[in-house]
Amino acid sequence: MAAQPDGYYPRVNAATLGQHVDMIVSVVGKIASPVGSVVQMQCADGGMIHLSTEHGELPIDLSSEMVVEVIGQVNSPQEVALFVTRELSTDTDLETYNRMLMVQAKFPQYFAPVVVEQ
Repeated sequence: MAAQPDGYYPRVNAATLGQHVDMIVSVVGKIASPVGSVVQMQCADGGMIHLSTEHGELPIDLSSEMVVEVIGQVNSPQEVALFVTRELSTDTDLETYNRMLMVQAKFPQYFAPVVVEQ
C-alpha cells in the first residue's frame, strides 16, 4: 500500500469502505445504535458499518437525527476504528453528499491531495 499523504482522508460510504482497509478515511452518516464499544452507523449511501470506539468516543448528547463525520482507520470492509467525530447538522442532505461521492469516484484527479515538493 502506498503511503497516505498527511491530512488527506478519502471520503467513503459503506459500499466503498472495503477499498480502503488500513487507511484513515472520512465517513458521513447517522449513528444508528450508540451502545457499547462497537457502534452502528448508517452511512450516506444507506449502508451500515461498525465503529470501534476503542480510540475515540461519540459525544454523550448526540441526537439520533444529527449527521456526523467520522475520521478513523478502516479495520475491515465493514469496520472503522473511530478517532474523531464532528457533528455536521440535522439537515445535511445525505443523498446529495452520496452523489458527490459518486462524482468523486468518476473524477479522482479533481479530488486527490496536492503534493507540494519542498
